[in-house]
Amino acid sequence: ITFTWASGCPPPLAADTSGRSAADPARRSGDKLTGGWQRPERAVARTEHFVFLLAFGMGISVAAFRLAFLQVCALSCLACSPAQEHQSIDLLLESAVANGGVPGAIAVAANSDGVIYEGAFGKSDIQSNSDMSIDSILQIYSMTKPITSVAIMQLVEKGDIDLDAAASEYLPMLADVQVLDGFDENGAPLLRTPKTDVTVRQLLTHTSGYVYEIWNANAARYAQTGGVESIFNNGDGFLAAPLAFDPGTNWEYGISTDVLGEIIAAVAEQSLEEYFRIHVFAPLNMNDTSFHLAEQDLPRLATAYSRSGNGDLTALPARSNTASLRGGSGLVSTAPDYIRFLRALLNGGELDGARILNAETVELMAKNQ
Repeated sequence: ITFTWASGCPPPLAADTSGRSAADPARRSGDKLTGGWQRPERAVARTEHFVFLLAFGMGISVAAFRLAFLQVCALSCLACSPAQEHQSIDLLLESAVANGGVPGAIAVAANSDGVIYEGAFGKSDIQSNSDMSIDSILQIYSMTKPITSVAIMQLVEKGDIDLDAAASEYLPMLADVQVLDGFDENGAPLLRTPKTDVTVRQLLTHTSGYVYEIWNANAARYAQTGGVESIFNNGDGFLAAPLAFDPGTNWEYGISTDVLGEIIAAVAEQSLEEYFRIHVFAPLNMNDTSFHLAEQDLPRLATAYSRSGNGDLTALPARSNTASLRGGSGLVSTAPDYIRFLRALLNGGELDGARILNAETVELMAKNQ
């Protein structure tokens, strides 16, 4: 998250002499939520980067999104009164747990210098009444994707992958991909050859044409008729999925990063888990991040829940260590681990002397492609 703030506030922590801070748009507009904060005269605008991580022990819901938004606003107030704002954030999350908005939550905020806020609230498992803690292990689902993208860019730096090369150059089976334009009056799929090849860059930017069947009607219908194996099954059958549009002509969130995971394994000639461990997790001391959870760590795993239409929470099936290694999802991690990954990106690809990407590469990743 990038904030622009007006100088005049004290630094966020007494030990911080850099003058770094953050302020949200509501503060700059004099919103009452900020407690009457006033812009100092002749304030100087400045841009500051910090990362915000909020994890819930439940499925996505409107309440979760609303809480996340409120937390971003609260965390952005850290500049002027750290102790008071930390307490406000604690109260907000404690209230969300008490009101049944979420069974548990972990929030962490950091800038390039270090962690500026962290807190854990509620329960990691309702049935056992286990408390959520900072080091609770979470299924991070699509937060796997940024790690896969970093791994791809590492291989780009080495010269093993060209961003604008056809993806089929690294996974030959992709040479036969087709575009699904819909279905005819008899229900038969209308498939055709794409006008251009899918490139690695398009996979990274979700402009490849690959989509999620759960959010695309044509893709869902095609999977239901047995045209392709579901992305949610084990195996690599999903690589035969058709595109929803010609590469580079549209944007849609989908399985592109899962395809990138297969490319990493093929180019590096090692499993995705092994590549991540050697080139990302070990250098950054992300010791609790993996595709496979050790038996001794099972008690630390927070239960994932789904919420029904009437608001009831149901525990999702226990995570299996036999699931396929996917670039788009599947990792487990902790908030301290993941914030180290994010801080490395804030620092231009380096953290505590360990470099996972060149600064120029991180800058390229942040640009409009």
